[in-house]
This record gives sequence, C-alpha cells and structure tokens, in this order.
Amino acid sequence: MKNKLQERSALFFQFVFLMGSLCATVASLVVCGIAALHDGNVSMTVTAVYALLFFGASLLFYRWFTTKCYGLFLSLVLCFVLRLVFVFVMKLEPFSDFRLYHGMASAIANGQPLFSQYGAVFPHTVGFSWVISLVYRLFGEHPIFIQLFNVLAETLTAYLLYLSCNELFGNRVGILTSFLYGISPAFIFYSELSATEIPFTLLLSLLLYLIILYTKKQKMRYAVLFGVLAAVGNAIRPMGFLLLLVFGLYSICFLSGKRRFFAVSATIICYLIVWESLWHGISFVNGQEIAKAPVGYNLYIGSNYEYSGKWNPTDYAHANELIYRENLPPDVFHQTLQREAVLRYQKNGIRKNLELFLQKFSVLWGSEMLPCDYLNRSGEFARVDAVFHTKNVANGFHWFLLLSVLMGSVPKRKSYNTGVFFIVLFVLGLTAQHLIAEVQERYSYPALALLMCVAAYGITRCYEKGAKLFVQATSGRYQSGDGERPCR
Repeated sequence: MKNKLQERSALFFQFVFLMGSLCATVASLVVCGIAALHDGNVSMTVTAVYALLFFGASLLFYRWFTTKCYGLFLSLVLCFVLRLVFVFVMKLEPFSDFRLYHGMASAIANGQPLFSQYGAVFPHTVGFSWVISLVYRLFGEHPIFIQLFNVLAETLTAYLLYLSCNELFGNRVGILTSFLYGISPAFIFYSELSATEIPFTLLLSLLLYLIILYTKKQKMRYAVLFGVLAAVGNAIRPMGFLLLLVFGLYSICFLSGKRRFFAVSATIICYLIVWESLWHGISFVNGQEIAKAPVGYNLYIGSNYEYSGKWNPTDYAHANELIYRENLPPDVFHQTLQREAVLRYQKNGIRKNLELFLQKFSVLWGSEMLPCDYLNRSGEFARVDAVFHTKNVANGFHWFLLLSVLMGSVPKRKSYNTGVFFIVLFVLGLTAQHLIAEVQERYSYPALALLMCVAAYGITRCYEKGAKLFVQATSGRYQSGDGERPCR
C-alpha cells in the first residue's frame, strides 16, 4: 500500500469484516436456537456435534492429505463424486423459480416464444435460461442434464478456489479449501436445483483468481477480462454493479497513480461494451427489450417489514398487476416500484428499519436450512431426512465454517493480501446489498464459497497454534523431569 489513506482504508474494511464475521456467528447460533423451539428435527446439541465432527475431519484432512501429491486430486474427486451420487439418488422435479428456468430453457432450445413481458422485467431469467438451453440442445431437455452441469461447474469452482488459495496462502491451504467446498452439505444439496448461484459462483471464483493474477503480474489484460466476465455474470445474476464497485475499491486501496486510473477505466469500458451487446442479445432471445436497470422490484420486496424483506405473495401479486394489467414498460415498472420502496422505508421509520435490517442479516447468514426444505419435496430425500435430520447436518457445517472464518479474520500482522481484500469487499458488498434489497438464505451462496478460503486459513492457524502449544507443553515436561525422556 502506497500511503496512509490506503492503509487506513484496508484497516477499516478489515475491521468491519471481522465484526461482520462475529455477528454472523452469533446470528447463526440465535437462528438455530429459535428453529429448535419450533422444529422438533432441529437440535442445538446435535448441530454442535456435527460442527465438531466437521472440524475434526478438516484437521485430519489437513494433517494427512494436504502434504500428499494426490491431495488436490482426492479433494476434487470427493467434490465430484458426492454431488454425482446425490443427483442420481435424489429425484426432484423442478418447482417455483427452478421450474420457470427449466420451462424457459426448454422454450429457447426449441425456438418457442418466451414469457416476453416477464423476461423483459427480469432479464437474468432469460440470461440464465439461455445458458441452460445450451445444455438441453446438446443432451436433451431433462433436468438431470442441468444437474450434471451443476456437478461439473462446482468441481471446477473447487479447483479455481484451490488456485486462488494456493497463491494467497500456499498449497496446503488451497487443497483444504477445495475439500471444504466439496463436503459442504448445503452446497451438495443445491446441486439438485437449477439455481443461478452455481454458474455465478463459478464466474466469481474465476474473477477472484484474475484479481490475484493481476496483482502478481500487473498485466492489463486481466483487468480487461475482469470487466468482460463481470458483464457476463450480470446477465445470470444482477450483481454487475457490485463487482465493478469491488474492483474500484480494490484499485483505490492497492494500486497507485496512472495504474489505478487505467485499470478502472479499462474494466468499466469493457464491462459497458459487453453488457450493451448482451442487452441486445438477451432482448432478441426474449422477443422484447429487457430492462436496463432491473432493481426496483428487489428494493420493493426488501422494504417489506412484515415479511422480513423476503419474497411474499402480496408484493408478487402487486408486481404482476403492474406487469400484466397495467402493461408498464420494464424500466417504468422498476422505477415505479423503486419509488414505492423508498416510501415504504420512510413509512417504516428508524426502529422498524433497524429491526428489518437485523432480520435480513439473520436470514442471509443465520443458517443453511433452506435447501433441506427445498429437497423434502423429494421422497428419497424425505426418507433420508427422517433418519439424519439434515438441517442439523447443514447447520453444523455452517457453524463450523463461520467459526473458522472468524479465526481467519483476525489480522496476523499489519499486511493485507489483495486477494483476501477482494473477498472481504465482495462479502461486505453482498451483505449491504441484501440489507436494502430482497433477501433469501440461498443468496449467501457465492459469498460462502469465497469464505471457504478464509475458513481454510483459519483452520490451519488453529492447527499450527495447537501443534505449537503441544510441543511447548511436552518439551517443558521433559525438561523438568516430570515425564520420561523421548527414546533416541
């Protein structure tokens, strides 16, 4: 870092991230405790046992396999096989948003007309459905093929996370990161769903690696490629502005002078060019011009105090009325709901808004039980859930992960790795975005994937600290004559 302003900026974001990690850990404990009061299948004790089991398994994997030449291969095979077995054993028909994506992808694959009005208002449904349609055109229109695509995409994500962590913390932490991503119960469960989070997380893990390469090699082509991929990611999940903001803050804190200006300019220009092209392409596929700023609906949903800022049938019915009865153009639709969202936030008042933000933070970071509710629609999963109570398993990993992130968030020295800083900024940005806009539990998926890097680092710090204390304790005992000396 070149000056005090940059250093203080990094310190500020690092401190906020540390406080956020602590709050997320507390929120997870509280949410699980409340769930245990209303759901007989949720138990704080059993969840804690699973958390300890995951912690023990991670320490053993780090101790025995990260030093082996086949450690990375083993973690990736584990990631692939666990998901592959899961999608073949569990049978689940597409429902809700996932059925919409499946239907739109099938229509695109067959050249049939889409729900043009709906797609114009929510462009990411067309962008993501077009990606799925490529799979359907090659292999057929059965959900199993998108599930297999998920398995491959997640395995590639695990590998990209390894590459990033290998550069940030070393080979052993990188292998442990891919192992954590591979065994995450909730992430395995999501493999069954046609969810935008999976391909977006793949792109996000690639963007993290590009940031690391750019810092290391100082080649402008990495900044250009970042802008291109950020625009592509925005077509699948509307987070392009957040990605540009993160890159801009990263540049301010870690680049200097002309290099900072050229990097940000190149990224923004490439983003705008690619997004404009994608806008025309998606509009063509949709059969009607799509919205250029599709943010009003999410803000409107997020301002609903009664439903904790989550999707609800009342707001959805109001939106449908604006789309189909009043026939509002896409951008006018979002502008209308944006104004209504501002008015609703004003009407809430300070106290209700603070409560709303607290509720939304708890929804985003409090648990990973949602995929269990999704998959209980499957008879096979319901039978497994009756035996293992999968919410405890998912929450156990969630506790273990957040505690590991907390251990990895405490600064070890006054130096900041740029790749870690990118993770910090993205996680904070995603949290801030969903405190204002709509929130769902699964929206934390991309952030949790990146946090695997910080968690793996925290686990290794814990292991090394424990090993150091053990050596000090045993060496002191031998020196004082309290125990037998080691045999030579």
